[in-house]
Amino acid sequence: SKDLLFRGELLETIIRIFFETSKYMDAIKTAEYLFKIEPFYSNNPVIHAKVVTAYERIAQPDRAFVSRDGMTDAYVKDGPWYAYNHRNQKAIDQARGLMKDALLQTGLFYFEQATSLRDRSLQLEDVNDQQALMNKAKYNYAKAAKSYNRYLDRYKYDKNTYELWYLYAETLFYSENYKKSL
Repeated sequence: SKDLLFRGELLETIIRIFFETSKYMDAIKTAEYLFKIEPFYSNNPVIHAKVVTAYERIAQPDRAFVSRDGMTDAYVKDGPWYAYNHRNQKAIDQARGLMKDALLQTGLFYFEQATSLRDRSLQLEDVNDQQALMNKAKYNYAKAAKSYNRYLDRYKYDKNTYELWYLYAETLFYSENYKKSL
């Protein structure tokens, strides 16, 4: 409806102004309000990507990755946003590209965290400390595997598929999910 479009455009403009003037928390709060009152606004995926960037710029990488991870579920093909916007090819294409990037970035983040924890654990002499770090590493490998699996399920024929199958198997192996890694 026109009301939806007007409110969405108005809030998007406010978010852009906050973002451009480095008022990132204001941009985030306004975006969250937009997502709440206009969950089907066609530019929500683009705005959601700005929220991720805003968290990164205010040095909150954990919140950025939580937001990025939420983004990968919010605009899926079978979801309500997609159903509402299915005739808007530009919005669908933008969402698809942003979700692909978000899944790759999320997987990479957890993979790097896990590898760092695993490497640090191998340098420890205390077996209990070593096991504690290995458990954290396994958890992060499992999170990376989840992101890679979601990517592979959604984008089977993408150019990144070959490399991601390898990374997926590696994350499954290090998370001790041996059967799936074969």
